[in-house]
Amino acid sequence: MDDDPEARSRALAALDMAVLHQGSLYTVTAPAALFVAAILDHPMGRAEQAGNFPWDEESPRSLRAALLAWLAQVAESAAYGEDPERDRANWDWEPWRDATRGERDPDELAALAACRAIRPALYDSVEPHLSALDPHVREAALGAAVPLLSSPLLVDQAPGWIDGSERAWQER
Repeated sequence: MDDDPEARSRALAALDMAVLHQGSLYTVTAPAALFVAAILDHPMGRAEQAGNFPWDEESPRSLRAALLAWLAQVAESAAYGEDPERDRANWDWEPWRDATRGERDPDELAALAACRAIRPALYDSVEPHLSALDPHVREAALGAAVPLLSSPLLVDQAPGWIDGSERAWQER
């Protein structure tokens, strides 16, 4: 929440590189995600934020949009492996990986369980931003809401725009 845009960029880069590196979940990911969710409404969230890294080519967006985009990555990582049919549609799914799926590090499994458990709290923080005036914030909120709503813990939270056939798909 620093006034210095470069300090905010460094903090966003740390989230990307150390807390959720290439989609990997760590024991620090869930607490960091809860903190990010808690600060979404902070007034500094309206501050314009360039990319997290010098090589980013994104147009400037608000800090809030950047934080929502990061929460979307957390939500996608937490959902991965939860629905084998959905994951098979993923371009990098390979059948032979199923044989090693059970051989995961205990810390990795604990981090995954923690990130899955906090999805209702994350959704509660993300949902109000689905109707934000800023189109970047709305888009980032939607990007976070969709993987969050794939959680079995949130089936009843699915908003009215999900019709019965899609809800039935989620409940499988």
